[in-house]
Amino acid sequence: ANVTRTMLASQQYISAQARFKFPEREEQMYWRFYTQYVGDTAVPHHWVRVAAGNPGFDSDGLAAVVPSGNEGFWFDLDAKDNGAFSFYVYWHEMRSWECNDGSTDPNCAGYNGPSSTPYYGNNFNPADQSAFPRDQWFCVEIFAKANTPGSYDGELAVYVDDQLVGEYRTGTPRGRWLRDSFYSHGQYFQDDQAFEGFNFRTDPQVGLKAVTLDAYYEKGTLDAKEQRGITVPEAQVTRYDDVVVARSRIGCRSN
Repeated sequence: ANVTRTMLASQQYISAQARFKFPEREEQMYWRFYTQYVGDTAVPHHWVRVAAGNPGFDSDGLAAVVPSGNEGFWFDLDAKDNGAFSFYVYWHEMRSWECNDGSTDPNCAGYNGPSSTPYYGNNFNPADQSAFPRDQWFCVEIFAKANTPGSYDGELAVYVDDQLVGEYRTGTPRGRWLRDSFYSHGQYFQDDQAFEGFNFRTDPQVGLKAVTLDAYYEKGTLDAKEQRGITVPEAQVTRYDDVVVARSRIGCRSN
């Protein structure tokens, strides 16, 4: 993917993507690929994506939309400015940013509304990450498991160079829900609860259906990074190679 600031000057939203649709809906998947961020390439607004849906749901995801449990769910693995990774997830039980408790109740604690878009993806930032390297290839593997309808046994996990960086399933990690984020570390962390797991779907016809190697950039996001003192070059270059999707753990190459 190669997205330049010159391109963004005339088209403020650019998504450089390669999509693979599964032959059939799947209950779980592992997606392994190698990637390289060239030089000071700014991380994209959103990065790679996994989508699930029923047989008639063709979308890979819709911004600011809460999907029905019998329709679909989707998530991005995003790269952060500090070199860490996070999940950005849409599903039927997602929480709003408007209230501390994740609701949209005008009488809630910390009410921040009203808004025409009270829901965006929910944030899951694994703790204790090392920054990914620049100008060298590294290996990423994403795991996703759909829940048993009626249960909270859905899971997400990510590995970097064969090391488990973060996992979200019933019982782990411990942390705190606040607005649209589950905090397992940092300023807003409190040891309030074990993560409950994901109730991604209410219908077994909703299955994992596609992966997208994306690099979605917004002009405004890059401008804001620069205002915060982050170097943003003319060209944002992200490379991908050796992409594998499977039903069981893949792992990185040994050589």
